[in-house]
Amino acid sequence: MNRIHAPADLTELPNWVLWKYEERFGKRTKVPYSRRGTAASSTNPADWATFEDVTAFYDTHRKSYAGVGVVFDGAGMCGVDLDNCLNADQSVKDWAQPIIGRFAHTYMEVSPSGT
Repeated sequence: MNRIHAPADLTELPNWVLWKYEERFGKRTKVPYSRRGTAASSTNPADWATFEDVTAFYDTHRKSYAGVGVVFDGAGMCGVDLDNCLNADQSVKDWAQPIIGRFAHTYMEVSPSGT
């Protein structure tokens, strides 16, 4: 997680969790976790924390978690996930250009897959 690029609108919300990869149904997936070390629910605010608290915890437990993430539930946000929208050189594929263009003035990031 590059904190420099985390937008203030998101860091002000208490909707942050840790995450790590786990195998589920034969597929590697990102599973959210609370600072208690238990799986976090995307619908239970008691499992979430502030950006400062989660990143501080992550900084001291990096070997146990792959990163931090924000939960959208109840925060008045939406997310658009474009799988495999980048070429090997990190340029945007033609089919994704119009979609990304519609969201040009919002926060975007490349997921851990890099694609």
